[in-house]
Amino acid sequence: MLRFLLSITALSVSLSCHAGSLQEQPLKALETPHFKLFYPENLAALAQNAANELENSQQLLEQHQQRRLVSKAEVVLFDPNNAPNGFALPLSHQPTMALFATPPQSDMVLHHMTGWMQLVALHEYVHLVHLAQPHRREWQNQAGKYMQFADLLRLQTPRWASEGYATLLESRLTGYGRLYSHFAEAWLQQLALEGALPEYNTLNSSKGRYQASGFAYLVGSRFLAWLEQQYGSAQLDAVWTRLIAKKSRTFEQAFSGIYGVSPASLYQRFAAEYSFQALQQQRQLPPLTAQLWHDSKGRQQAPALSPDRKMLALIEEDKADLTELVVLSTAENSKAAAEFVKVQQEIQQADPADITDVQPAVFQREIKHRLEPRNLSKIRDPRWLDNHSIVFGGDTKDADGMMRQDLYRWDLQTGAVTALSTEQNLRRFDVSADGRFIIAERSKDGFAQLVRLDLASGVLTELTAAELEHVYDFPRLTPDQQQFAVVHFVQGQGWQLELRASSDARLLEMIPLPQGYQYLSYPSWSLDGKSLFYVASQHHRLKLYQYDLQSKKLTEHSSGAEMIQMVQPRSDNRLLAQLVNQQGPDLYEVTLTEGRLVPSSEQVLTPVITESAGQKPWLVPQQNHSSIGSVSAQSRYLATKSNSSVNAAALNAKSASEVRVIDHLQMPPPQQYDQAPVAAKVTDYGLGPQQMTLVLHQHYSTTSPGSTGVGFKGGDLLKRVSYQWGYSKDTSRDGFSAHFAQGRYQAWPIKVALTVADVDLSLARQSGFTSAAERSDGGVLSFSYPWQQQELSLSAEMQLRQLDQHILTENGDSWFSPEQSSWTFNLQQDWHHQRNSWAVTVANQASWHQSRSSAQHEGWRGLDVTTSVGGRYQDISLQMTYLAQRRWQTEALLRLGGYLHPALLTSLDPNRIPAEELTFQQQTGQDYQRLELSLSDRSLEPLQFVYRRHEFANQPTIDSYGISLKGNIGLPLGPVALNDLQLRAGVFRVEPAQGQSDTRAWLSVDYQF
Repeated sequence: MLRFLLSITALSVSLSCHAGSLQEQPLKALETPHFKLFYPENLAALAQNAANELENSQQLLEQHQQRRLVSKAEVVLFDPNNAPNGFALPLSHQPTMALFATPPQSDMVLHHMTGWMQLVALHEYVHLVHLAQPHRREWQNQAGKYMQFADLLRLQTPRWASEGYATLLESRLTGYGRLYSHFAEAWLQQLALEGALPEYNTLNSSKGRYQASGFAYLVGSRFLAWLEQQYGSAQLDAVWTRLIAKKSRTFEQAFSGIYGVSPASLYQRFAAEYSFQALQQQRQLPPLTAQLWHDSKGRQQAPALSPDRKMLALIEEDKADLTELVVLSTAENSKAAAEFVKVQQEIQQADPADITDVQPAVFQREIKHRLEPRNLSKIRDPRWLDNHSIVFGGDTKDADGMMRQDLYRWDLQTGAVTALSTEQNLRRFDVSADGRFIIAERSKDGFAQLVRLDLASGVLTELTAAELEHVYDFPRLTPDQQQFAVVHFVQGQGWQLELRASSDARLLEMIPLPQGYQYLSYPSWSLDGKSLFYVASQHHRLKLYQYDLQSKKLTEHSSGAEMIQMVQPRSDNRLLAQLVNQQGPDLYEVTLTEGRLVPSSEQVLTPVITESAGQKPWLVPQQNHSSIGSVSAQSRYLATKSNSSVNAAALNAKSASEVRVIDHLQMPPPQQYDQAPVAAKVTDYGLGPQQMTLVLHQHYSTTSPGSTGVGFKGGDLLKRVSYQWGYSKDTSRDGFSAHFAQGRYQAWPIKVALTVADVDLSLARQSGFTSAAERSDGGVLSFSYPWQQQELSLSAEMQLRQLDQHILTENGDSWFSPEQSSWTFNLQQDWHHQRNSWAVTVANQASWHQSRSSAQHEGWRGLDVTTSVGGRYQDISLQMTYLAQRRWQTEALLRLGGYLHPALLTSLDPNRIPAEELTFQQQTGQDYQRLELSLSDRSLEPLQFVYRRHEFANQPTIDSYGISLKGNIGLPLGPVALNDLQLRAGVFRVEPAQGQSDTRAWLSVDYQF
């Protein structure tokens, strides 16, 4: 469960900016026999494909697994990042998944597919069928039905097993996917050759190494496939069955109870066999003639030589996944070489007996220019416009909060960055040699087309019709700019390399490719434009090819001994090439030899791929390896696939037919569906299907009345409407009780929220108190309008409240406000500017409060002003916040201290000043100020070190400092229990100018809108 919550927290951060879009857009609901698919109207065509592929997946998996979901899965189809992805939330009674509309590009690990919707729909649905099975312990199943968080307790499967199994089936059931990907295989074989396959305890990691996030998919699926080949699919299936048994088991217990040893032990054997096979193959492959040219000391992408060949642009990425565009000199760094010699001579002179350093293979190239992205948007694919300016791709946020890809020009002489397109979803592109136009792929709403951008006028012209589930990648113009090569994906056919006319993109020629290829990417023209280089796969290795357009000859320049990627020709027989190692790609200068001429009988124009597990040496069952006695003394006999006769009763309570996993099933070929599945119906989303769950609240404080609460929370999948009711009570001191209800509607540009609460707070047993108390009953209706434009966001809010309140302070003063009406108007501004190495934020808020006067009460007015300024350098952030609050009439009493609670919100009572480290009513008055400083490290977020100074006019100050934690889980879509969840904790030292200092702690878990 902890692993799942951590992944959900990361997902909420990555998708938080897209919630508003889904809530406000016109949405449709397409309901099929097994799914409820929700999508914006612009994705209607893709939704038909998705709905059919989902139903195909359901039918196939039910046959394959003999498992099905107990509830219809709710699926959201949208395009938040203009990039391929998806996710599943496997609650057994509320299964949810999301499919991203944009398909992968040719150089991505997801390249091996027949269609994007088929691949992503099948993969995510496997997660649900695999992980969302109801628990066979009936009370736990019933608890999960009514309380979503209790349902999460089932989730014991580690990330490598869940992602690995979904990847295994995505491939087994389609014949494509990442298990059979030549690109993935080449990468893992490279790791094996270096002895760098991930250790078992790092398979779940998503950071710390190059491409670490992919290990769970690529290595996990191969490990599970190896287990099935060695010991049969029924044994692996039995592990999943044991995880939801009446007897409670961890994943390690469920696994070792079937295999007799731990998964870590068997993984070591798999890694040894895999590495042995990779080494055997490597010995038969002659290496390239290559010399290290640039060691990026990190990760680098998309190298591009300037027209005069004197500079090289490339994207560099650090271990924190932060990118920047750098321009290097192609000349040798003689200054660095001289400095190295000088240092070594000084060392030798100081200590003649010392042994100096060996000269590095290459000295770092001089960096001529550097460009950091703004606000964490990615920079990608630089292409030279001329010797003094570069065009690159970058992310922008549209009016709906969705990320889009656009093109920018960077002037190296002035440093100015100019946008060339706006919200056009332009992905890979190329610039003509004369700098007049750009050829690019536009990928929008699942459709792809080639477009031409005139750089003088800014006019964008469509060159091809927009086609569903197509991809155009790496358009590369010839030096005479009359033609361009492009890698083209066609649904059901795979990747092919085409030569097209620059004027209208008409097809001129299909470029021959090596027979048996699967991976195809990185086309690049020779300097004279007479031949085309590209990278293609063969026998699970990536090789460099060159096609001569005049002689029509295809030459193989590498054997696959190296994992080669993008190339940049430098002269007749030399080029720069990315060769990948465990730390990422480095640039090498490759000297081309004559190469091997590929005969026409070994050439094809489109891929013909028939994959099976038996084609991979490491997947062939080992007849003599039916037990693992050499690994563990506790090993027991496990039949290989060839002689498997599983005793189902010994494995679990299912019959033999239920345990059997059918391996020969295949998904139907993907196609363009012109209608939804049979019996499907399309309606407006409206308020969406409603769901409800029991929730718990907990508030603990060492000095104030705590509370334990229960309630229910409901709403729709996309948070258009949300609501909750709860009751909280202090069970130890009987000092607090509250009823509260909240509702929120976000489908309009103006957001509406309502909160009502009944609170009884007795402070007689609070530390340092004997008689203070508060009693309130009221509600607040708020209307807010948020607006955002790139770095700036503004918000206006009106609050209308009715409050019946009675306050008794410790010194005997009493405030009684029966049925008092008041209103508040809030204005809030936030501006931020972020670079890789630094960031600045400025935020301001002003609130005017005013109550209605009556014959019995004068009424009151008040003003709150908050100013916050923050900055970050590298990983360290510092923020200063100043708050001033003033009430001009004695009808209102500012009260400092106490924790946040859904019934104690400042929107309900604007005279309450929350401060978790202080007791309720620690101080009261009419004029309050607070200065707060917070310090945090990005690697430790959301932990902060905080210092606060509280001060009321004419009263002693209170200083407090300590460590606080604030966490918020808020997905833009998903089960209601995984939204609006807040966790707050801290340990503070409180030092009043008068009185005794002490240490205080608090912990709060609740839901707040």
